[in-house]
Amino acid sequence: MLDFLTLIMDFLLPYLRKLNISELKDYQEEALKLMKADKDLCIVWPTGSGKSLVYQLAPFIQGGGKLFAFIC
Repeated sequence: MLDFLTLIMDFLLPYLRKLNISELKDYQEEALKLMKADKDLCIVWPTGSGKSLVYQLAPFIQGGGKLFAFIC
């Protein structure tokens, strides 16, 4: 049985390739797993670490209806 992240990556891979992204970083995967498990999550990562991708994938993973705040 395929796990959730494999399914989401198979779906998103063509789009991510356009951004030169071939795989998620370990901590990005962990954040997405926590979102899928409907856990509250606060991401504080430095610039360029990939947090924007996690925020952008969140609505696909949780099906909308959540509040996501991005503070620069």
